Amino acid sequence: PQTLLGSELAYRTFDPDWTVRHGALLGTLSLLRAWKVHERPHNISSTDRHQSRKKKKFGRWPQDILARCVCILTLDQFADFSGTACQSNDASDKTEDITSGAIVAPVREMAAQIIAILLEASPPRICDCTHSLLMQI
Repeated sequence: PQTLLGSELAYRTFDPDWTVRHGALLGTLSLLRAWKVHERPHNISSTDRHQSRKKKKFGRWPQDILARCVCILTLDQFADFSGTACQSNDASDKTEDITSGAIVAPVREMAAQIIAILLEASPPRICDCTHSLLMQI
């Protein structure tokens, strides 16, 4: 069942509707957090042993999700402009100024959170490759 769910969420990350993309990434983030808790190494004495465990655990699905999230950071265009209400410091001026400038990009934000979790669990080679790719974006 988790394989089917993971595959469906990965497929939905490129849906034309931003709300579906966002929901798929939220679900993926939840799966990864659960995976991270269950796969936490216990009593590791050396760094080499830890690195070999990382290589074993970081399979095809996490690599696919990592690649999809990098693509989302590059390609996703949805951004919502939100206004914030600010009150004037002048006591005689009782009007509120609405200033806009805050931009919310929920799909890219979820993708970035997933990348952070995956890079923490990935082997150094994948971290370096992903970092280099992100620096080019």
